[in-house]
Amino acid sequence: MRCAVCCVAKNESKEILYWISWYIALGFDTVILFDDNSIYDSVAKIIRAKGNFDIRLIRVSQSATYHAVRQVQIYNHVSTTYRDEFDWIAFFDADEYLDLYGEDIKDFLSRMNDYDSVAFNWANYGWNGHVMRPSGPPVLAYTKHGAPDLFWNRHTKVITRPTAIPQNSIAYVHASPVPAERTASADGQPIRWLDGHRAGLTQNEPDWKGGRLIHLQARSMENYVQREYLREDLRRHPDDPSNSVFYDPRYNEQTTPINVAYVEKMFHLLHFMSCNFMRSMMITLEENYLGLVSLCKSDITKEIPIYQESKNFSQGEKNERWTSDHSEPSSLMEEVFSEGTGSLFELETFERTTIGIKNGNVSLDPLSETPKLLALALKGKPILHLMMADFGRFSIRNDPRVLRILTYEVHTNSDGSISLTHPRTGRYVSARMNSREVEVGLQRAYDWEKFYLRPIEMKSSVNMLARFLESVTSLRNFVAKGLATAPMEDAIAAAFCTLPSYERKAIARLAGEVPEFIY
Repeated sequence: MRCAVCCVAKNESKEILYWISWYIALGFDTVILFDDNSIYDSVAKIIRAKGNFDIRLIRVSQSATYHAVRQVQIYNHVSTTYRDEFDWIAFFDADEYLDLYGEDIKDFLSRMNDYDSVAFNWANYGWNGHVMRPSGPPVLAYTKHGAPDLFWNRHTKVITRPTAIPQNSIAYVHASPVPAERTASADGQPIRWLDGHRAGLTQNEPDWKGGRLIHLQARSMENYVQREYLREDLRRHPDDPSNSVFYDPRYNEQTTPINVAYVEKMFHLLHFMSCNFMRSMMITLEENYLGLVSLCKSDITKEIPIYQESKNFSQGEKNERWTSDHSEPSSLMEEVFSEGTGSLFELETFERTTIGIKNGNVSLDPLSETPKLLALALKGKPILHLMMADFGRFSIRNDPRVLRILTYEVHTNSDGSISLTHPRTGRYVSARMNSREVEVGLQRAYDWEKFYLRPIEMKSSVNMLARFLESVTSLRNFVAKGLATAPMEDAIAAAFCTLPSYERKAIARLAGEVPEFIY
């Protein structure tokens, strides 16, 4: 059995790779993706990340035709073109995530031998109180949806045998032209369409047995406003589902957990994609090094003088926590280093609690058996590289990166402590005592954003990484040595974070935007 998922996507650059990884995690063999004249370039990002994954990209020609008409035409094209290659083709949007509660798609479809199409009811999710777009996989960021009795949860999308679709017979994106008696709901029972309506709305409210289609109809207020700028005039009506779901608070009331197996597979695939992306990016930089140098030289903002604020704050400003002791990232003091240019540390909070890793998350759990978070520092570089001794996967809350090495900029404090900021967002790493978690998010550093370094013996597993990062002393070294000498692709991403910001920007201009799950 071979299964594909077809998607017509527009302006989904930040989230499309999460969507792709989700469907590969579910067991789909192929992703057929049509880019519908996106303003933000997602195609280059996908090409770099896809590696050996079977992702077939097609650009849609520019058109003023209503997008639903184009989508129907594309669905007909796909069902005809691939009818002999795939046994089943799903037709889902980029904000729709099929949830089979941990089951593989082929195991699920193996029980549908008596049917030619399966219709999945929406589980519509509201904006969940997110004003700004949350980073990371959307399917994990939005956790609250509406109850089954809400009207728009009766809407469906389908996966269908292409051989059962007569040529050019698809007329509606929410159902296939397959008789109702040959169409199943997710529980394996014959579908019942709503009386008086065409297929695509079910007669009864869903119970979501067997599966559901997570529909992130609203997403954040930021997403909603961006879509509003480009929205079709026909979709501006208040009764349009995208509007009614966003404004109806009832779509933010229920929670259904996501199967852990899906999540683990998705992150594993995202890490593969990050490695693919870094390899592809480095090849482009090697082939176009002179162009990269020209881009760096063309940064006209480098010569603008910098005003440094006074740190002579009033006591009132300090009491209100309006102030920051930090300006630019700063290298660690010489005395913290042992012999050589690289040293290894464990991190402690300002209360001297050692930071460890529990269930893959960086936490303040002090148990002796908890693996400790290691921090690699290099002389002369305002950077700290965090990792596990075995380079296993770990995560810090609100940091979407899936790498085995997480790199942060260092700020030294007058009391001998340090603070850490994310290299892209500039937000501080914080140790939250109430939740026992470590997270990224605050704009300024206070006590819980201060950490101390406790020197430990250099580990052999980290030594090769340290030598590689020590060798990257310039943009030329980064390009020349990246692919040739890096012990792993994660190390290339770590070295990328050590480059000056104007060089990182030049690389992005030449090679395309680096996904947030890498940088």
